[in-house]
Amino acid sequence: MPTILWKYGISQNIELRLITEVNFVKSFDNKITGFVPAIVGFKISVSEEKGFIPATGFIGHLTLPNAASSNFKATYFAPSFRFNMQHTLSNKFTLAYNLGAEWNGESSEPTFIYTLTSGMGITEKLGAYMEIYGFAPQYQINDHRADGGFTYLISKDIMVDISGGFGFTKQSPNSFFALGFSYRFNAKKIKK
Repeated sequence: MPTILWKYGISQNIELRLITEVNFVKSFDNKITGFVPAIVGFKISVSEEKGFIPATGFIGHLTLPNAASSNFKATYFAPSFRFNMQHTLSNKFTLAYNLGAEWNGESSEPTFIYTLTSGMGITEKLGAYMEIYGFAPQYQINDHRADGGFTYLISKDIMVDISGGFGFTKQSPNSFFALGFSYRFNAKKIKK
């Protein structure tokens, strides 16, 4: 509450990324609120879609352990990466999938991550998606989930979304719900 992904495109194929998040944890009578460690990174385009070869990108992040409120600091720097691939099935349907790994800043053991997403353009402004995704820690119980949602383009620079889902395993949440808001700034106008 809330998580913000800041992106800055430095070229058509490269974007810089910053993720900031405020967390609220309640356990018994104890309540803690603050910033979790900030995450910096990049996304690059590896290849364009050609026939059966998907459009492929690479996302790399690094969690900064001390860029957080005192109660949420991590012990170590924590890298994460994923390859994201996408196929255009038709002018209305896409199929996307990600594979990667992440570290939590407390252990040297990776957690492997995956997603499988199908997106559909209902109208020019309204879209929908369904997704199966999960986390497979090296030595702990897997966490598998499913979700779905809708996106709506208010304008070429503003999008809102709503989603919800559920988990399949003991490690997963029973259910979850999210609202999103995206705004694209024109950095060239800001510089003037």
